[in-house]
Amino acid sequence: LWTLSAFVSGTNAAGTSINIGVSSPATHLHAPTAFVGLNSAKGNRYANVNTALSPPCAAHKAATPTKATHTLFAGSASSDEGDGDWNDLTGDFSDDILSSPAKKKILTEGSGDVATKGSEVEINYSGTLVSLDGWTADDVAECWLKNQQGLDHLVPAFLSSSIDGPKLMDEEYFNEDFVEKTLEVSNKIQRKKIVMAAKRLSKQKEEFPEGSMFDSNADRGPYKFVLGGGKVIRGMDLLVSTMKVGEKSRLICRADYGYGAEGMRKMTGEVIVPPFATLCFDIELLSAE
Repeated sequence: LWTLSAFVSGTNAAGTSINIGVSSPATHLHAPTAFVGLNSAKGNRYANVNTALSPPCAAHKAATPTKATHTLFAGSASSDEGDGDWNDLTGDFSDDILSSPAKKKILTEGSGDVATKGSEVEINYSGTLVSLDGWTADDVAECWLKNQQGLDHLVPAFLSSSIDGPKLMDEEYFNEDFVEKTLEVSNKIQRKKIVMAAKRLSKQKEEFPEGSMFDSNADRGPYKFVLGGGKVIRGMDLLVSTMKVGEKSRLICRADYGYGAEGMRKMTGEVIVPPFATLCFDIELLSAE
């Protein structure tokens, strides 16, 4: 298992050439470990990947690489979010699918059986980060504010002021003066706490740009797990349970259907998926038994 640690080069077109440097060990989709760090061009569905493989070591020392070529089933989240037919996976957003915290788009129809809970499934997958600029006011309240200790009572004020992702991460807009006067937070410690939490999100946006790939099975072979067994994130379980064998689909899920308020780290403590991250997965269901 390997951690990929370089960046995509090329354009958004299919067949983009991607050069990836590989260093430390990686695992699969289940928290708290896992980890591919690749910057992916927006909109790619498939890309020819030339991967330089180096033996894993604690110090990430360079080694004479061997090379392998793979087809990476990759995709960016927001580049086509408004296009095509999306489906809500939660059952609560049939009238407003694009606001769903976990939604699906079929990229290639399958012809086999639908995967069922308890079956062992085999998939190809890649996971990338989605910009928090896409957060609605409801997303901010449900996914972020309710996870700030002692501040969930501010949900009505956030919703009435329509505090969405861009407003929350705009340091000129979302400052202590705004929190005091508009959100009516009189406690100085609480004001500072919430403004600092918003600043951390803004910094996170710069450190983990949209399209950064954090995991893929491209160099590990198909990934197997028991559907509904709690071995993968909630959003992935929901998606695969709707797929037919042979189907390729895209999942976009909010943090409460992904890695939550803690995100995902290497065993060394290095952050791979930041807290509250919205995720995009491209998944191909190979088998279900």
